[in-house]
Amino acid sequence: MDPETRIENRDFSRQMDRDFNFLDDRTDSGVVDRALQDIDTFREKYSINQFILDEDLEARLQKLNVQVLAEP
Repeated sequence: MDPETRIENRDFSRQMDRDFNFLDDRTDSGVVDRALQDIDTFREKYSINQFILDEDLEARLQKLNVQVLAEP
């Protein structure tokens, strides 16, 4: 994989097509900033703590009478 296409090394000032070729259009930095802020807001509002998720799954499995074996 081309290191320039990896998201952590990517320059968001240029857009890429679905084949990872750079387009001539320039990206508005405000649009990118708002999109990243929206992602952060979504994660803050809707992400589920792993402990809570595990507890919920365990309760659902017990209700279904499914036994889960722990890996050694």
